Amino acid sequence: SAGKYLTAMLPYYEMAIWMNANLPSGAQVLFLGETRVLYVERVVHFSSAYDYTDIVRWMRESPDDDAFRERIAGTGADYLLINASEVGRLNKTYRYMDLSPPETAALNGLLAECTPVRSRGDIHLFQLPGP
Repeated sequence: SAGKYLTAMLPYYEMAIWMNANLPSGAQVLFLGETRVLYVERVVHFSSAYDYTDIVRWMRESPDDDAFRERIAGTGADYLLINASEVGRLNKTYRYMDLSPPETAALNGLLAECTPVRSRGDIHLFQLPGP
């Protein structure tokens, strides 16, 4: 079937279908590492492999961790989807997220405040903290 084929060929596909069925229709999702959005029926904020990664740019533009969190909240995103294997691949090829130690700490701090929603392999969905 088409669904089985897409699940085998596109690691994010199963998560996209799950989000379509389970997240509120008005939900917005911030993608990190995943650059494919074709099957997601929600508003998605993402950066291509060739773009400067939004989340890194927001960290660098923010004077502190609170401003970084406010910047993310300002996007309207309710959820954060991370494709860890793609982050690794994109880092090797494109320096997708070349984080300094303080930037790594800022990202880890944000993740510590997120609520895990679903994980499948290297793809993880979190609910972002409220404003």
